Amino acid sequence: MPNDKTTKFVNPDYIPFDENVALYRAYSDPSVNDIYLSPWTFTGWKDETMSWKKTCYLGAVLAPCLHAVISGPDSVTFLKKYFVNGFEKFRVGSGRHGIICNNDGQIIGDGVMLRTDEQRFETFFISPAVDFCASKEQGKLDFTFENDSGKVFMFQLGGPRSLEIVENACEEDLHDLKFMKFRTATIAGHKVRILRMGMAGTLSYEVHGHMEDAQDVYTKLYEVGKPYGIRRLGWQAYNYCNHTENGFPQFYYHYAYPWHKDKEFCDWMGVPQEPAQVIKGSLKPEDQDLVYVTPYDNGWGSRVKFDHDFQGRAALEKAYEEQPRTTVTLEWNDEDVIDLFASLFRDVTYDTPDLPYYETVTSSDPLNADEVRDAEGNLVGISTGRVYTYYYKKMISLCTLKKEYATEGTELYITWGEIGHPQKKIRAKVARLPYFNVDRNNSFDVEQVPHYKKQ
Repeated sequence: MPNDKTTKFVNPDYIPFDENVALYRAYSDPSVNDIYLSPWTFTGWKDETMSWKKTCYLGAVLAPCLHAVISGPDSVTFLKKYFVNGFEKFRVGSGRHGIICNNDGQIIGDGVMLRTDEQRFETFFISPAVDFCASKEQGKLDFTFENDSGKVFMFQLGGPRSLEIVENACEEDLHDLKFMKFRTATIAGHKVRILRMGMAGTLSYEVHGHMEDAQDVYTKLYEVGKPYGIRRLGWQAYNYCNHTENGFPQFYYHYAYPWHKDKEFCDWMGVPQEPAQVIKGSLKPEDQDLVYVTPYDNGWGSRVKFDHDFQGRAALEKAYEEQPRTTVTLEWNDEDVIDLFASLFRDVTYDTPDLPYYETVTSSDPLNADEVRDAEGNLVGISTGRVYTYYYKKMISLCTLKKEYATEGTELYITWGEIGHPQKKIRAKVARLPYFNVDRNNSFDVEQVPHYKKQ
């Protein structure tokens, strides 16, 4: 989104300074010029990635949110024109995974959308796509669009103890809060929103509020959580172990947005009409359009509702009929992965996987995409988002794969190694999606968690 602010570094004053944190990640986003600094790790990635399986994590890596508010009499009319989602059953107090596609049916923006009133919606991390769509409708429809990115915090808590921690911080019982529902509460004297959702896969909650209240809220959550074994989550563990384990593709790590295909959008953004991300890995240049996906490719077809006319509908109706690809988990062969590391002690060394994942955390970083082939050597999919999961002691990745190969147990191989580097066939098999299948948030029985009782 165009703006002419002066770029500056922003210290993480939304969380307390910790002199034991030696390394910070500097990052920016397409809508805010400021460069934010965020802790890379607190207690090490092994300890932190175990938190959402054993106890609970407190994540602040998304604290200065990409946030926008759409309100007014024509707010629903505007949203229905661009979002694939249905709005007939979208009730106040609930959330959706909102998706915007281009005319080819490819995803150009997705994130969380909340309905806070009949004529008021909030979006998280759907900018700048939603901003661009709004700019085209200004003066045509009766609605107001405000982007206040950087003024709202989002803290994430994920793990089996998350409900107890949130309840003790709010000092109220939240057991009645269903998946993808939210309501207001108070933490450390500040009004916040509690939303039951998260990327950990297990029982998870988000806490939203104003940035000026962030440090008080974060401190309260952390102090309350200590008896429950809470862990603070840094960038290294968050990006993107939980997205891959949880089977939820993430823009710029598992797939790319084809913004460059729309000249009007590039002109509005003030960027050249070229791909936002360089593609690394074994995927050849002639096949790199495979990184641009439809909701069906990502396994998100249930979000698409053909009860209204929206941008990209015709292409998605065709994709619905054909559905040539879907998303699966690939489980990598242990021996082949070990051989990659063993090559460090040989004359010919393969590209060695960084652990736990590629250090790709912004849209300007390369997207790592590798060929997936069948036994006959046919290209049948692409592997992205490779991570090492310490909980399962496995290397896994997500794969957009031709549907005829998507049965669990199907044996394939990944071409590992960038073009021009030594390459190796990594045996892989199609595994369950999501790979992490313990205490899933949408079906978790919160009655097994003790209710909050005021002392």
